[in-house]
Amino acid sequence: MSIKTVVLFFALSTAAQAQIPQVFQSWLGCWEFYKGDTLYRECWRAESPGLFRGLGLNILGNDTLFKERITLSASAEAVYYTVSGADSDPNKAVRFTCTNWSGGEIIFENPEHDFPQQIVYRQSGADSLEAYIEGLIQNEKFRMNFPYRRSKARW
Repeated sequence: MSIKTVVLFFALSTAAQAQIPQVFQSWLGCWEFYKGDTLYRECWRAESPGLFRGLGLNILGNDTLFKERITLSASAEAVYYTVSGADSDPNKAVRFTCTNWSGGEIIFENPEHDFPQQIVYRQSGADSLEAYIEGLIQNEKFRMNFPYRRSKARW
């Protein structure tokens, strides 16, 4: 195989890789808010043009009450939001598909998941990221709001 063939192959394979849409770039960094004494924090970093990694934490004093790992990945078909560690089984991953990103709102859905079935993010300014999770619990609609503000925390 010639050097030209290797370079051409690398260029074509790199160009064909799916990328996270530009609208998601504003998520990078850390976001947080307090509810009572509990700190809710979500941090994002870009690992590649087609992969972001996130970490969600709920912290009370020095104790981590909740921890989840999040992956935002792009394929030729869709953008996926995959969460692991949120259930009692830390290795169980649940995937949501991005169904809409317009008007500053990004919606991920998985109608087969017990709760939530929908995850929504809305950027309402450079330092404000509002999120909520929503779905049915015992046939009643339930929603949890996460009014994040940009943080100087590092991940």
